[in-house]
Amino acid sequence: MLGFRFTRLNKRDYTILIILLGLVVFSDIYFFFSNDYSTSNGIQYTISFGISYLTFSSPIGLRFRNFYFSLIWMILCLKIYIFNSDTWIPLLPFLSFMNYQIVRAIYWLNYGKEFIPLLVARGGIDLRFSKLENRKANKSDKSYMIVLFIFGMVTLMIYAIGTN
Repeated sequence: MLGFRFTRLNKRDYTILIILLGLVVFSDIYFFFSNDYSTSNGIQYTISFGISYLTFSSPIGLRFRNFYFSLIWMILCLKIYIFNSDTWIPLLPFLSFMNYQIVRAIYWLNYGKEFIPLLVARGGIDLRFSKLENRKANKSDKSYMIVLFIFGMVTLMIYAIGTN
């Protein structure tokens, strides 16, 4: 069964969530006090794009196994959208989070183990060892990461075209 861990967050988890919270607060402050909406939307789009890209192109997804981390991440992503709802741009991080959870669930149903997200970089995708799963990523992880990355990039492109 696809499950979440209900363990305490560690220092890295807190650091990641604090950085995300800082981006959210910066976006909100700039949005509310800015008279230039084109710049404000540009900053919102950049932050939303960055958070979304991080979700589907890096190993941060391993942290989504933790229920509390996922819950806080989802709340912060929805908070970006709810308080800046004059455009659809801030919904992008939440969509990327949901894309990741769908791929994770499909992987779990097919293999009965947790998906190990890999880092997508200029040099390609490198198979890595996960301490949380106590196993090295294999070809199935790599193929699901490619699917996740392509699905995420298509979502970004459709989203970018649709918001213009």
